[in-house]
Amino acid sequence: MSHSCWIRLADSTTQHNQTLWYWVPGWSFKADVFLPLIEHLPGRHMGLCYDSLLAQSDSFQDAVQQLIQQSEDHAHWVGWSLGGALAAMAAPAKAPLQLHTLATGQTFLQRDTDQSGFGMPAATLDLFEQGLQAQTAKTLKRFLGLCTAGCAGGREEMRQLMRQLGEHQLGNPHTLVQTLDWLRQFQLPDTLADDSQRGMAFYANADALNPGGLTPAIEMTGSHAFWLEQNNLPTLIERLQEGANAL
Repeated sequence: MSHSCWIRLADSTTQHNQTLWYWVPGWSFKADVFLPLIEHLPGRHMGLCYDSLLAQSDSFQDAVQQLIQQSEDHAHWVGWSLGGALAAMAAPAKAPLQLHTLATGQTFLQRDTDQSGFGMPAATLDLFEQGLQAQTAKTLKRFLGLCTAGCAGGREEMRQLMRQLGEHQLGNPHTLVQTLDWLRQFQLPDTLADDSQRGMAFYANADALNPGGLTPAIEMTGSHAFWLEQNNLPTLIERLQEGANAL
C-alpha cells in the first residue's frame, strides 16, 4: 500500500495491538501538531502531508479521492478543521472504525441560504487570502491568533498555544494559497455524523472561526485549537482511547 500522501508519525504497535490511525491536520499545519494526542494512543500513526497531497490534487474533491486511494480500510480517523472535512469525506469509503472531527464545520463559509449562523463570511476569507499573498508570515501569525482566541486558560495559555502551533505550521506559500481555496469548496452532507457509534464531532464554545452543523456534537470550552488546551487534552485522549479499546 502506497502512502505517498501520508507520513509516519509514530509506531507503537504490538502483537496484540495493530491499530491504524490516520491524522489529518487543519489548514496550514503539519500532521505532527497531533503528537500530544498520539503519544498516548498505541498503534501505527500516519499523518497527512499537504505538500504531497496538493501535488496530486487540483481541488478538494480530488484530494478526497487521493486519500481514499492511498489509505487502508478499518482505521481510526481524526481530522481537525479542514482536515476534519477531508477525513469526513474520505473515511466512509474505507469502512472506518471511528471518525472524529475537531472544530470542523459542515461548511467553512457562511451560506446565503443558511440561517444557522455558523461559518466565516466569504468576504472575510477573501481579505485573508489577499493578506496571505502580500504578507505571508504576518498573516500566518494572525491565523494563529484566530486559532487560539477564546482559549479557556487565559492569555498566558493562549500565548503558549500560539507558540506551540507555530512550530507546526507549513512554510510553502503555494501550498498555503492553493489549499486555502479548499475551504471554499467543501460542504459536508447532512447525514455525516448520524452514526454516533462510529463518529463524533467536537466543538468549542469560544471558537473564533465559528464552525458548526455536524451532529451529534460535544461542546467544550476554549478555542479553535481547544483539543490542545490543558483542560481539554486529557478528555480527548480518554475519548479516543475508549473508542479504540471498545473496537
